[in-house]
Amino acid sequence: MKVFRIIGSQDYWTIHYNNVVGIKNERYLAEFKGMPVAKDWKKIEAKVVFKGERSNIKPDIMDVGGLVGFAITSSAKDVLEDLLTPYCELLPLDLEGEEIYLINPIIILDCLDYDNCVTKLYPPMYETKIVKYELKKGLRFPPIFRIKEEPSRSFSNYITDEVVKVLQKNHIIGYDITEIWNSEE
Repeated sequence: MKVFRIIGSQDYWTIHYNNVVGIKNERYLAEFKGMPVAKDWKKIEAKVVFKGERSNIKPDIMDVGGLVGFAITSSAKDVLEDLLTPYCELLPLDLEGEEIYLINPIIILDCLDYDNCVTKLYPPMYETKIVKYELKKGLRFPPIFRIKEEPSRSFSNYITDEVVKVLQKNHIIGYDITEIWNSEE
C-alpha cells in the first residue's frame, strides 16, 4: 500500500471564501483538524482568486487558499463520494453560482513511526518538518485521513493508492500528489 499527500494544484484554480466574518463556520475554518462540522455547516460563498498556467481548463479539484486543503466539483463528488465518506465530510461552497464541496477529513490517525521518520528544521521559524515518512506497520488506512501531531502539516490531507487509482481512472484533474510512504519499502 502507498500513501500520498494531496493538494489542489495551483497550475489550475485557487479559490478562497468571500467573507466569513460573523458566520458560524468561521471557527471551523480555523480549527479544521478532523472535527465533524457538517451538522452546523452553512454554505459559504467562494471565488477564484488565482488562476495558474492551466486556467483555461476547469479543474475537478481546486486548491482552497487560506483554508485547509481542497474542494471538489459536483462531478468529482459523484465519482469520489462513496469511496471517501464516511471518512470525510463534503461541505458545500458556492463558487460563483456553482455548488462545490470542501473536503473535511474527519479521521485523524496516530500513525507516524517517529523513531524512523527523518525530520529537518527549516528557517526562518525553524519548524520541524518530516522529510522522510515512516508510518506504523499493521495499521489499516482509510482512503482519506489526516495524521495526528504531524509537525507543520496539521492541515495536510492524505489518500491511499486506492483513491489515486480512482482519480486517474476517471480523469479527474486539478490536484498534485506526493507519495510519502510505501509499505513495501
